[in-house]
Amino acid sequence: VLTGYYSIRTRSTDDKYQAGQGVMVSDFKAPEIEVNVTSVKRDAPAPGAVTLEGRVSTYSGMPVNNATVDISVTGASRWRWFVPQVNIGSVSGTTDSEGNFTVVVPETMLSAKYNNGKPYTAFTAAVTATSATGETATTSKNFITGKPYALTADIAGIADSDKPFTFTVNAYDADGEIHSAALGFAAGRKDSSRLRRRDYIGTGRYRRLPGTRIG
Repeated sequence: VLTGYYSIRTRSTDDKYQAGQGVMVSDFKAPEIEVNVTSVKRDAPAPGAVTLEGRVSTYSGMPVNNATVDISVTGASRWRWFVPQVNIGSVSGTTDSEGNFTVVVPETMLSAKYNNGKPYTAFTAAVTATSATGETATTSKNFITGKPYALTADIAGIADSDKPFTFTVNAYDADGEIHSAALGFAAGRKDSSRLRRRDYIGTGRYRRLPGTRIG
């Protein structure tokens, strides 16, 4: 197959409609290395800092030593990772003989007040690894410095206090994965006065509180 730019066009059998698409044909070169972030440590090695650990290897699993690892850190909204907002800085490191790397994002970078005068608490790290022979690989990792989980609750607007009812609360980490977590909650009357507090883990059954309305 000849390489270059080609145009593919098609039309309906009655010639009323047609469409086209440009295609670039080039020689394919399979990637030779990959990079993975294996650990995110908060408040390490100092309060407010974050340590990213990972590994660069060939696709056969062999370590890639002496590879340069460049990390660009971007502040992001907690639920909108696909819309990064501000690039707040970059850090870099080098892999050891086992292909492992450890890079520290300092507290001074993460606490900078870019977010309407406030520091971000959610971040995206764009990681690029470059081997000594020039091969590159990329990945990204979300991490947070604020509360470890974000909660969502599936609760009916109005519940009948004469009958038990259930609701589901999910705890999501920085990657949007659900985790089990101890949870406390409080019920209040419509006038916002607090009734009582109970603790449970994960999804549980709410005990009837006479005269209680949720919503």
